[in-house]
Amino acid sequence: MEVELFIHGVPNGEGFWGKEEDRNYFGTFYDHSADEVKFLIQSRMSKSKPYCYYNYLVYKTAGAAAPNVVAQDGRDGSYFGISLRLNAYCKDFMNIFRILDTLYHIYVYGDILKMDKSKLKYTCSDFSKVDAKLKAIEAEAIKLIQNGFVSESFASLDGFSTTGSKSVTGNLYEVTADDVLQYMKQYGKVALSPFYPTMREKKMQQQYNSKIASLKQQFETEKSNIEATIPSLKNQMAELKQEISSRDTKMMDLQAELESARSHNQVARLVSTLKAPLAELTKALHAIAPSSDTNANSPSSKLSAFKIAALAVPAVNFILLVCGILGIYKLIESSEKLEAATAHQIVAPAVGNSSQADDSLFSSTPLQEGEQTPTNRKSKDDASVSPFKTSDQKENVSTKKAEKENQ
Repeated sequence: MEVELFIHGVPNGEGFWGKEEDRNYFGTFYDHSADEVKFLIQSRMSKSKPYCYYNYLVYKTAGAAAPNVVAQDGRDGSYFGISLRLNAYCKDFMNIFRILDTLYHIYVYGDILKMDKSKLKYTCSDFSKVDAKLKAIEAEAIKLIQNGFVSESFASLDGFSTTGSKSVTGNLYEVTADDVLQYMKQYGKVALSPFYPTMREKKMQQQYNSKIASLKQQFETEKSNIEATIPSLKNQMAELKQEISSRDTKMMDLQAELESARSHNQVARLVSTLKAPLAELTKALHAIAPSSDTNANSPSSKLSAFKIAALAVPAVNFILLVCGILGIYKLIESSEKLEAATAHQIVAPAVGNSSQADDSLFSSTPLQEGEQTPTNRKSKDDASVSPFKTSDQKENVSTKKAEKENQ
């Protein structure tokens, strides 16, 4: 049986030690894999002869978060490989793995490769510089294979696929010898590792992935539903804003009406305070007015006319004052209406009723002779202090004297 040992990796650029006829094949392992330790079994043709290759590949140390094998110059992305080529298939693949793993840890790790902080670093720039060490590894590998197997451990490569178009993966400690034999005949390539998930772990991973996919689908559905409601919510927001604006306008209108009502109330109170003096003035003018049968040429008539004129001047001034106050109020009210209509387009509140109410305050029915109002009663009670009552008494005496003289 033919046994060949190959050493390959990237000590400082791609490196290779062994028969040159397989250099290109081992160059395919420089693929920046993220596996920790991979045991790749592959059947292939080399110079028209079938061989089975058992490759022990190291890309990173156990527990490392990322590939950490580096070249001698510290460049990342390196790897180390030790491979056996047999012209037969060894059914005891686990024993082959143990031999290669032993050779790596005894002859390579800590010598050709050493830990440098968190990196597994090459100590040589080329495998030719450690040729003696590699020959010792080769001799030990052949010795272990010769002593560790029997003839029944090997089978012919007839019927094995040599294309290597597809690779099957599995956990090194879970797959059986029959599984690997079946995969090799069908696919010609099997990748095993103690760090690959078991079937149970794969099943759990599939369930987890399925659950994640279901949650993502549910999330996408909810997202689509929410996005579908966004236009409606925007329309509702626009309507609410418009309603708020309308309510603000109405509030300003009501506030303007309130201010107008307050102005009306102020004028009404002012007019209410003027009613009593006006009533007294009216009564005084009625008392001093000359009767229709009085002689206009009499001295007393002239005197009464003079008194009327004297009393009329303050009364006219008072009336003008009231008219001025009402005019100022009307001017203020018109100004408020104009400002409200310009700034807020407020419809001027109807003031007809208020005007009628104001007019009713000034309209007074002439008092019938002898009729008493609360003001008249108060005037009689206060006759001793009213100047109008004193003038009436004097006028009555003068009138009576004049009538007697004329008779």
